[in-house]
Amino acid sequence: MKHVYILKRASSILELSETDIEIIKTLVEKEKLLASELAAYVRRSERHVRGRISRLLKEGILSREIEVLDNRRLAYRYYLRPLDEILHLVRNRLMHEINEIEKIAAE
Repeated sequence: MKHVYILKRASSILELSETDIEIIKTLVEKEKLLASELAAYVRRSERHVRGRISRLLKEGILSREIEVLDNRRLAYRYYLRPLDEILHLVRNRLMHEINEIEKIAAE
């Protein structure tokens, strides 16, 4: 549950939506899920959840692994990155914001 607490505290820094936080909570509890499974757990459309997943992947909060399903189709299972990696992301984002503020103040 540390993931959820830390990411809630950092949600404004990382610009996380309520859906993002629900996805994170679900992955803390269930570990690795398909996008369709995540959509069912967070009660959002699969399209919306896929959009949020895409952003969380780009931000480095989630990772994915490929899997062959029973019907021989390929799919991704999504999971949270290790907490220390997420903290590193938060730290970097915060430092970037501080640097931007300092640039503006110096003008």
